Amino acid sequence: MVGTELLTPRLRLRLPTPGDAERLAALSTDPEVARMTTRIPYPNSAEAVREALVAMALAGEVVRVIDDGEARGLCSIAPDGALGWWLGREARGRGYATEAARALLAHAFGVMRKERVTARVFADNAPSIRVLAKLGFRVTGAERSFSLGRGAAADGHVMELARDRWALSQLFSLVTPRLVLAPMTAADAAELAALTDLETARNTLTVHHPMTPAEAEARIAARRFRNRPGFAVGVRLDGRLVGELGLSAPGADGLCDVMMWFGAQWRRRGLCSEALAAFLPHVMDRFGLQTLRAEAFEDNIGSLAVLSRFGFAADGVELGTAPARDEIAMVRRMTLAREALSAALAACPERNAA
Repeated sequence: MVGTELLTPRLRLRLPTPGDAERLAALSTDPEVARMTTRIPYPNSAEAVREALVAMALAGEVVRVIDDGEARGLCSIAPDGALGWWLGREARGRGYATEAARALLAHAFGVMRKERVTARVFADNAPSIRVLAKLGFRVTGAERSFSLGRGAAADGHVMELARDRWALSQLFSLVTPRLVLAPMTAADAAELAALTDLETARNTLTVHHPMTPAEAEARIAARRFRNRPGFAVGVRLDGRLVGELGLSAPGADGLCDVMMWFGAQWRRRGLCSEALAAFLPHVMDRFGLQTLRAEAFEDNIGSLAVLSRFGFAADGVELGTAPARDEIAMVRRMTLAREALSAALAACPERNAA
């Protein structure tokens, strides 16, 4: 298994050979490569590469050359489940890091039977943070590490992907330019509870404030993804939970309700619109839905504006309340037809950017 070659649509993740040392040394003698790693010196040399590859092999790491016809970089999984990679300048911006890391994760969880995979990334390495977030990693800590390429220590994040989250992401995962929408697990309960606030509790029918981690865990369990309507997913930005999107089970009239809320500090950044631009067409296509419904309090101007932007049309009003409202208030019902969504998305910059 240690010698397994991993194949992706565009890449071979193959074992290093002695002939790779010169090429890898040249690719990594780049300050933008070396300073984003802990182990690569600047400048690098073929001899240093050979020594590093031997040391990694002796430590039991699964090390592969990222090859699209020629060597482009390295990726690895350590025995403790630590994931790492680097790419030469010419290979960046092509999605190679995501493609290679996804293959290594399948190997780590499927062959190595890891329960979790970790990654340590410097805080100023925004591209790698985005890749990790896209793959479902969440920030679990902070640390300061020494980088040979910098010749100094720098602040970084510890990020983690657990087996259950990875397995769920194989069932449901949507990626937008800034966000990842994926099912939550019990490990997200404390983060979900901390995200709630009074304004959210006033403007939603099911979220209350304060919410305890135990209540958040129960909420996550009740809305677990089962490949049918009646679920909620977390919305993450750079590995941090920023909101929740959900789709109810069909009501008596056969319609499913869309539910959405974001933490206070994440509102008014266009994140809800970006998430809905991916979520709405996906759930309609996935579950064969022709019409969706949503409800919003009449004084929740922001949500009403977002829903209208995606083609939701008013379909009546009713009286309702929320966990943090002392009074009964007017709730506007809105429905969205598939044709209206298609027309709205055609003019939606968030959809076009995705």
